[in-house]
Order: sequence, then C-alpha cells, then structure tokens
Amino acid sequence: MCIVERRVCLGVSNYMRPARDWFVEEHMPKPLDPLVQELVARTPRTPFVMPDPRPSAAELALAIRGRDRTTTPAPVADFDGEIAECLVPVRWGSLPGRVYRPHSTEARLPAVAFFHGGGFIGGDLDSHDRLCRELAAASRALVLSLAYRLAPEAPFPAGLEDAYDATAWLASAAAGELGIDPQRIAVAGDSAGGNLATAVALLAKRHHGTPSIAFQLLLYPKLDFVNDYPSHVENGADGIPRALSQIFDDCYLPDASRRSDPLASPVLAIDLAGMPPGLIVTADADTLRDEAEAYGQALRQAGVEIATLRAIGQLHGFAVMTEQVPSARLITQAAASLMGHSLRSSR
Repeated sequence: MCIVERRVCLGVSNYMRPARDWFVEEHMPKPLDPLVQELVARTPRTPFVMPDPRPSAAELALAIRGRDRTTTPAPVADFDGEIAECLVPVRWGSLPGRVYRPHSTEARLPAVAFFHGGGFIGGDLDSHDRLCRELAAASRALVLSLAYRLAPEAPFPAGLEDAYDATAWLASAAAGELGIDPQRIAVAGDSAGGNLATAVALLAKRHHGTPSIAFQLLLYPKLDFVNDYPSHVENGADGIPRALSQIFDDCYLPDASRRSDPLASPVLAIDLAGMPPGLIVTADADTLRDEAEAYGQALRQAGVEIATLRAIGQLHGFAVMTEQVPSARLITQAAASLMGHSLRSSR
C-alpha cells in the first residue's frame, strides 16, 4: 500500500500564514528551480492528444521520434579525453556504441556501461552525448554508450538483452582492448535506461555474478509497469503525460502479462540480496519519483548499500538539461563523482 506523505512547509514566511495553509496538498504543482521554470516557459508544450482512431504502436513511436528530432540538441560539452565510435558485439550481431575515455594516469580505468533514456522507443547516442561526456569527466571512468534496439520494433526483452551483452563484453573481451579494470564495472542509465541498467544487474545476479557489477547509477528510472503511485497524479502537470507513458508501456511491453516480470518491473523483484551498491537519483516533480524511491527502499531492506537522492526543484530528464540548468549539472556531476569514487573503493 502506498502512503501519501503530507509535508509541512517550514519557510519563515509560512509563520505569517494560517495554520491550515502550512500543509502542501498532494496535487499541487511542485516548486521548480527558477531556471527550470524559465526553460519550461521557453519551451512550447503542445498537449498530447491521442488520435481517433488510435494509430498502431509503430505509427505512434515514429511520430514521437519525429517530434523529438525537431528538438534543438544540447550544445556539445568540452571533454578532456578521447571519444571513439565502435561496434559492440551482441548475441545476434553488433550494435553501434560510443566510448568516452577521460585522460588519466591510471593503468586501468574503471568503466561504465551507459544506457540512454527515451521511453524505450527513442533516444540514441547523440541525444545523450553531452550527458556521457559529463559522466565520464566527473567519474574519471571510461563510459560505453550503447544504441540498443528500440520498441515497438524490438519489444522487451530485446533492449535488455542488448544491454546485458554489451556489459558482459565490456567486462570481458573488451577489458584488455580498452584498458579497463573488469572488476570495476558500473551500469548506469537515465529513465528507460535506468530500468535497463538495474535489470542488467538483476540478470548478472541470476548468472552468478557474471558479469561482475560493482555499482549502479539510476537517474529518475522507470521501474514499475504494474502499480500506481501518488507521484503519478501529484506530478501529472509537470511530469510525463499519462497518455504518453501508456504509449511507451504498450510499445515496450505489448504483452501485458509480462509487465510484472521483475526484469521489466525491477521493483517487483522478490530477492534483491546481493545486488550491487549504488545511487538512485529522483526528481521531485517527476511522475516516476515514487516508484524509484520504492525500489531504493526495497534494495535497502534486502541489505544492499544503496542511497536515494531526491533532486528538489527538478523535472524528469534533468540530466540532459545541464547546459541550461546549473543545479541539474551539479546534481549530475556529483552523482557521477560518487560513482567514480565508489568504483575506485571497490578494489
């Protein structure tokens, strides 16, 4: 059962208000960082209306991808290191990848397998290029970004299989070639990619620790396709529109009976003991906030060393807003720095 927390506002100005106004109602919009508010105000937001009759999942996915391609990409961040394109072998062939190697004097760098967000139907190497540069620079770890297969053309578990194979390759065959330490491998991702990252860790646990994963960084992840949470309603105005999230769900998991699979909805996993330590970062004004925090609580109850950080004033997707929002950049870089420190402490 989900319990809605009612919070007391303790700002100085609140002492001038009647007592009944000290409580923040559950459905009131969350206060946003002023620069986030400016960014939202500058970005035209067209309400999502489902066409009637409803198009197929493939047609909807193509329309959403086309809309995303019209968005101006974030300026490329400076990067003190090397960036190289590569092909990542997976069980059925190979996929494009991109390697970010920060300059370092270490003989063997820790490494991160990174999976981009995009609702399982969008996103690519370019959409998250800036974020990967920042993760590599702040963590001082090599980052491998993977262009995994997207739904609805390749629904669950296709993207997960790609993510697992890429992580296994990074920790084994590629370790010597890339000059990394196979005992210091992390998985990381944002939104849908956060789902894939922790699902890879679950698969590795099932495979008796193969590959060995030392850390997981989950940025505002999608972790439950079954249950409703207070934040789904509370943050409905600023978060992911419900109609849009349903398209993501239908594309990635067209067979509704598979939505309770822990590899799709990790928060439903029964046995989480032995999962790698890590950090879950949620956004206060995100519809996915509560399910991610519920997962963090489940991991802690299983004895996993996991921390959950709620980013106040931030929206879903803040890690790709770092050029415009300095507070988002600080949060993202701090999370990456912690990941790098943890990987180096795991030796």
